Amino acid sequence: MHQPTLEKWADLLGPLFPPGAEFALEPQLNQILVCWMPIAVASGRPRTVAIFIAPSALKDYRNSQDGRRARADRKLFAHVHSNLKSFSVGEPTPGDGGFRIVVASVDILPR
Repeated sequence: MHQPTLEKWADLLGPLFPPGAEFALEPQLNQILVCWMPIAVASGRPRTVAIFIAPSALKDYRNSQDGRRARADRKLFAHVHSNLKSFSVGEPTPGDGGFRIVVASVDILPR
């Protein structure tokens, strides 16, 4: 079950999102969904970020030692932070207001 790992990562990634952002974990999809209303609510649409973790990344992470997990946590934070820069977290965007970030083993786990 990936629920504990996704919970840990949701807590880790929380500071990257606006206050009041809601996190929904979908372990069967290896996904963390984050949803919030933008500061300028003129669009009336919530903003959504889906963070999909590749099954191999979860497996590799769970099979790693604590030191390697700590490095992977830092790399995950940096990877999501870097991707969010292009999303402009606080401002509305045209379209459905959603964004998807895919995380693979190579993104977070050193070889």
